[in-house]
Amino acid sequence: MTRKLNYKYFIYFQLIFVSFIFFITTEFGLPDNIKLVCDVLTLVLLIGLMLRGFSAYATRLHLVDYLILIFALYCIFDAIILSVNPSFAVWRFRTIFRYFIFFYACVRFLDLEDIKRIFKILEIVFSINLLLVLFEYFVQGYTQDYLGGIFGVQQGSNGYQNIFLCLMLCYVIAGYFAKQISLFKLFYFILSSLIISALSEIKFLYIEFISIVIISLITWRPSRRTVIFFTCSIILFGIGIEFFRYVFPESISFLSKQGGVSSYLSADWSGGKELGRTNAFAFIDNHFFSNHLLQLQYNLGSKNLFTNKIFGYGFGSTSPSSLMDNHFAQDYAKTSFNAFTFSSLYLDIGFVGLMLYSLIFICMLFFFINKAKFCKNNMWIKFSIVFTIVVMLNIWYGNLFTEFAFFVFFALSTGYIALKRKR
Repeated sequence: MTRKLNYKYFIYFQLIFVSFIFFITTEFGLPDNIKLVCDVLTLVLLIGLMLRGFSAYATRLHLVDYLILIFALYCIFDAIILSVNPSFAVWRFRTIFRYFIFFYACVRFLDLEDIKRIFKILEIVFSINLLLVLFEYFVQGYTQDYLGGIFGVQQGSNGYQNIFLCLMLCYVIAGYFAKQISLFKLFYFILSSLIISALSEIKFLYIEFISIVIISLITWRPSRRTVIFFTCSIILFGIGIEFFRYVFPESISFLSKQGGVSSYLSADWSGGKELGRTNAFAFIDNHFFSNHLLQLQYNLGSKNLFTNKIFGYGFGSTSPSSLMDNHFAQDYAKTSFNAFTFSSLYLDIGFVGLMLYSLIFICMLFFFINKAKFCKNNMWIKFSIVFTIVVMLNIWYGNLFTEFAFFVFFALSTGYIALKRKR
């Protein structure tokens, strides 16, 4: 009976569920535990992978597979040698590796038609998101960090918004170059994304948009569409900047003021007790890794500062856990060390673990670049190149360990699915 299950529909449901669960929990007060549905679905997909095997996986025996395996073994080794509470390590393993399971499931169970169908659904979700953002801003009065559209109205919801908008921008731009998306639809998605980012005060999206435009122009062959796209991008970027200046006149100055971008990226918001993106390594070294009294209090890491930098405090030792209260994570939540992927990994598993995690995506990028030489006009390979770079930026800028990361790893799978069909 199990073998007759069509596991692709669990993937569909997972993505649709994640699209609206943040909005439902924050607007209607449903408990956060409902998000555990994602774990149940992932478990079903894992069972499906074990029953069906990985025979259809396009990167079988490729370096990406080995890096994911090495990273998993390193995390287990790190937890053992630093004597991490097993419940913390298990929960952390679940938090990180459920997305890799989902990634493999997407490649194994989806085909090219499924990708197209899912992105058509996401086009509808994008329009619903736009309407919700406008409603939350103009009617409910939410703004900045609390303006999330389909991602709810809790603080930090605009972080999910950011990666979603980047995902859709990469998709419509690749689709336009591949002659699958019209100029009108391209115009609509870009302008809407810039308007949403202005209302939600997602300043970094403007930097990401410039990056996406430049990488897309490099990735695709020069043509008449290149000129049209570049012209539209410049015009729409100018409109977006002016709209941002109208909504948040002081905030937009970071793009024009000397040192403004640097100040924005290194800023903290609690009087110097919170790490920023550009000072996170120094903050962790100075406030955590070198604080022996703190380490003794919470039984973390080693007394050697250099060892802490290499291996961290131990896999799962600093992360919030639903299996058991983690007092360190609760007591130091206000420092926002868990707000960014790179800082939470550095504190947990050190420089080695952070590099291994980053290498997975670097390897994916080079894999797609290499395949692009032989699939010159493949929309999904080109999309994967651009989006993988966006993901690498968000290892530093955002948090890839929340439920929205199911979207991220689905998108990363699209290039492999396209290659699977080619084979």
